[in-house]
Amino acid sequence: MCVRCPEDETPGIDNYELVDGRFVRPQEVVDAWDRGEMEIAPPVLFLLRQMTAGGLDAFLERSRHETERLEQGGLHPVYFSPGIFVAPLATPTLPPATTTNTMIAGTDRLYVIDPATPDQGEQQRLFNRMDEMIGEGRTFEAILLTHHHVDHVGAVNAVSRRYRLPVRAHEETYRRIDSGYITGDPLTDGDRLELGTAPDGSGDWHLKVLHTPGHAVDHLCFIDSRYHAAVVGDMLSTVSTIIIDPPEGHMHTYLDSLNRLLDTPMNVLYPAHGPPRRDGHGLIRHFLRHRQKREDAVKAALTGTPRTVDELLPEIYADVSESVYPIAARSLLAGLIKLEEDGFCKQQDAAWRLQ
Repeated sequence: MCVRCPEDETPGIDNYELVDGRFVRPQEVVDAWDRGEMEIAPPVLFLLRQMTAGGLDAFLERSRHETERLEQGGLHPVYFSPGIFVAPLATPTLPPATTTNTMIAGTDRLYVIDPATPDQGEQQRLFNRMDEMIGEGRTFEAILLTHHHVDHVGAVNAVSRRYRLPVRAHEETYRRIDSGYITGDPLTDGDRLELGTAPDGSGDWHLKVLHTPGHAVDHLCFIDSRYHAAVVGDMLSTVSTIIIDPPEGHMHTYLDSLNRLLDTPMNVLYPAHGPPRRDGHGLIRHFLRHRQKREDAVKAALTGTPRTVDELLPEIYADVSESVYPIAARSLLAGLIKLEEDGFCKQQDAAWRLQ
């Protein structure tokens, strides 16, 4: 609701449902957001930017135009931290997820991270947003990939060919995805991707590349230097746990990569599946505890009598639906392999027993 206060009236703040309240100009709030000093919900930030773009007199008309754009399928301008745009687009991913987040990092120099959807209608929504950004004078530098899995690369060729963008990824990724894209320089741990000037005007803004294998051998994460936002691909999800699928998936390596992320300065964490999480380290700790709880359950279930994965599964994963047992079985196998590496258990034919 937008109302104009009569000249002879003075507005006040009702703190009944507020911790604190004050009157501020929209530009002051947006500037504080750009400096990383204030958390703002994406819909509120969207409205504030509409107010600052053309002043209050043009606010209603601009808002009406944007509403019509969204009703026609335009991507919502979702930002949880400055410079990281999130677009959840439909992909053939594992349940309960139904989408993969494509990210656009930067403000003037832009990188598309994981253009994932194979659906032409969803691809067009992404194209429309990219075209809008180009029309605003921004420049796309490259496509970045977190890893090669099919639910992360469905639009790679289409985006690369349409915008003549090189694909930059771990060298192993190039061997595992379909050809048809422009190959860029491979990325290695510690590489920097320059973003130019940050939204608050500070310089030396860049993405740092981290190699984080375990879920996939070629997995990369991208850390924003100014706001410490972390694009983590399939290292974590906010809708489920991450499958570790041997032989490529390796539990020890995955846990080492999670602990490396825990040691990395981080604010907002951007997973490939599910909404971003403001307390990135909190989410990492949550899943480290979850993995430890699963491991403790496996240890308790193992005896001197060999038991197969199928025999262990209902006991270890009693808290999940049987419909996800095939997926859970792969992570259970990864956990058993880790315990064998630790000297706790031993594989005997297709079964497992205490060492």
